[in-house]
Amino acid sequence: MKKSTFLKIAMAFSLILLVSSAFAQINLTIKNADGTNSNAAVVYTIHSSTGAVVVIQTANAGGLATWTPINGSYNYLVRNSGSTQWNAYSVTYSGVVVNATITLSASFNPTLAGATDYVANRTANKVTTGKPMPFWVYPSPVQNPTWTAPAAPKATAASLIANLNSTFAWTYTPAANVTDAHAPTTDNYVELTFTPALALITTTASYELSTVETAAAAYGGCAGQAVKQYVTIINPPYIRISTATTSGTYQVGGTPINHIVAGCAGSIAATNIALAMDNTNEEFPYYTKLDYKVFNATMAAGNNLTLGADITVATMTAFPALDVLGQDAVTHANNTTNPYKMTATPQNLYGAVQTFQMMNNAITVYQFDFQSWNAKISRKCDYVAIRNAAGNETLITDANYTWYNTKWAAGDVIKAYIIVFPQPVTGPIYHIPNSWAL
Repeated sequence: MKKSTFLKIAMAFSLILLVSSAFAQINLTIKNADGTNSNAAVVYTIHSSTGAVVVIQTANAGGLATWTPINGSYNYLVRNSGSTQWNAYSVTYSGVVVNATITLSASFNPTLAGATDYVANRTANKVTTGKPMPFWVYPSPVQNPTWTAPAAPKATAASLIANLNSTFAWTYTPAANVTDAHAPTTDNYVELTFTPALALITTTASYELSTVETAAAAYGGCAGQAVKQYVTIINPPYIRISTATTSGTYQVGGTPINHIVAGCAGSIAATNIALAMDNTNEEFPYYTKLDYKVFNATMAAGNNLTLGADITVATMTAFPALDVLGQDAVTHANNTTNPYKMTATPQNLYGAVQTFQMMNNAITVYQFDFQSWNAKISRKCDYVAIRNAAGNETLITDANYTWYNTKWAAGDVIKAYIIVFPQPVTGPIYHIPNSWAL
């Protein structure tokens, strides 16, 4: 071969590579179940926890959909223009042209019928560390023709693996600190518990779940593409009273206490009880069980208070009744069984600052004792316990929920007081009357 010819070929090949690199993309040819081109088929995903459909691309008249993502792994859903046939398409894109063909199925429908709990292709999936969570993958309908998608809430593993022909190989990245409570491990269902080391309250860990379906021998024993899901592991929720002092100036029964404010009646500045939820990866709403009481007290040496009887109920209208984001204060006065639902920041026990008054002309002590709490993600992660116990997740007092009461840091305050001292009521000054010598 002449040197000039070789150079021409080399230059042409380089140009091809250059052009290919410049126009790197995914070219997905979409076929209907009968093999015809699926014109106007839609490639989409379900975005974040909103469930909103995000259209990636619509196929042309030849059933070809072309788009260029950034590098990474993707799970897409694909449907025909009439929304009667679907399939799932997974791909890892690395800047190299991907040419693929996918055939839709009338049997596969990612929108589950009925009142089901499960959703697919969510990208903002959070799980509380140490809590078991179920995951399952929709098996290929061709190789599993009698398998039925769940149509009722709280679907169990037994219902999800019934009539399953294929086997599934699950892998987790990273592989450490993840366990599967379900057996056999070749089913389309797993029940995973993640226990990574989360050193800080806001530390998270990311896991990639991947499964590959292999058809039974009767269906050729073919292996499919890996389908992936991504999970972020977070710490449990934590609550602390951020406006309390830890000075230990006062005692109750000989034990130093934390107080929010202490002062004389009429001179205590208007105040509120502010809370901090420092695990910013947890989400609202928070549910808190608060033991809120008011006492008359006596003072002994060493600033040692002795609390008398609880006067909360008898004098509810006379002192600031709790008003958390507009909830009824009277019926929610003492919330050890009927917790407050906090839906947003700022997290204050009152809708507005309050002036705390003295009651019965005696030292008055307001006690705020956060006994337990949970929140949106932690409640979600009690799914397995509630499902297995046939509990009712609409009741916030359901015993199957996990209620937390541990502190993240030793100095966190979850019980604090407001102390109001009566002002002296002084009698008249006595003197010797002018008539004394008469």
